[in-house]
Amino acid sequence: MTNPAEISINEERALYWLQVGAKPSDTARNILSREGILLRNHLQIGVNKGAITQAQADAKFNAWKEERDSKLNA
Repeated sequence: MTNPAEISINEERALYWLQVGAKPSDTARNILSREGILLRNHLQIGVNKGAITQAQADAKFNAWKEERDSKLNA
């Protein structure tokens, strides 16, 4: 146990389960959202449909992650 609580998530497996149709609970959804896994899933759906390229999806995710990290540090 740590204070504050520390959460460890296997992001690739969480993303896989979301892609095959898993429906997270409200608490799990909040955790996945905070970690950016729901955003990655959303972007991957766009890549699969051909709306954006993988490079564009990666750039959007990295920009979001940098913005989130800067807010946490502030």
